[in-house]
Amino acid sequence: TWADKAVAGKHFTTLIGAVHSAALDVWHAGGLATPGVKQMAESGGTQTLSAEVQAAIDGGKALSIVKFNGGSPPASSMGQILVNAQFPLVSLGSMMAPTPDNFVGLSSLSLCENGEFVGKKTIDAVVYDAGTKDGDGFTYGSGPTTPPASIALAKQFSTAQGTITLQKL
Repeated sequence: TWADKAVAGKHFTTLIGAVHSAALDVWHAGGLATPGVKQMAESGGTQTLSAEVQAAIDGGKALSIVKFNGGSPPASSMGQILVNAQFPLVSLGSMMAPTPDNFVGLSSLSLCENGEFVGKKTIDAVVYDAGTKDGDGFTYGSGPTTPPASIALAKQFSTAQGTITLQKL
C-alpha cells in the first residue's frame, strides 16, 4: 500500500524479487547492488533481476520469481506468492519514480517464525538508495555513482512511503 504524503504524483514500478532460501542474497543494506537491482532501482526494469533469480532457481537457491504491478499513491498492489519450509524468505524491490536509484523493498524477510508460517506481517516500506546513480529528490539523476556505493537508507526520506503486508491465505 503506497502512502500519499510526500509521494503524491509519483509512482512505484513493478515489484520484482524472489522467494528463496538463505543461500541467496538478492540485496541487503550495506551490500552492493547487483546488475538486476541496479536496473530495478534506476529504471524500474525487471529483465536483469528476473534473469538473476532464474539462475538462482536453476541452482536450487530460489523457488520462484516474485512480480507484481506497481502503482501511483495512494493505491495498493496485490499478488500471491508461494513459500515453503525450504524457501521461506522473500526479497523484492520497486523503484520510486522519478528518482535516480531509490526503491522500496524487502530483503530476506522470513515468513517462518519459530517453526510456523506467520499469519500476517506488515513492514514499513522505507526507501533505499541503491548507490548506483548520482542525484537526489524527484529527478532521474545525473550519472553513475563512481565507484558504486553500498545500498543504504535514502537520506531524503525520513519516513516510510507505504507498507508491505504479507498475509497467509
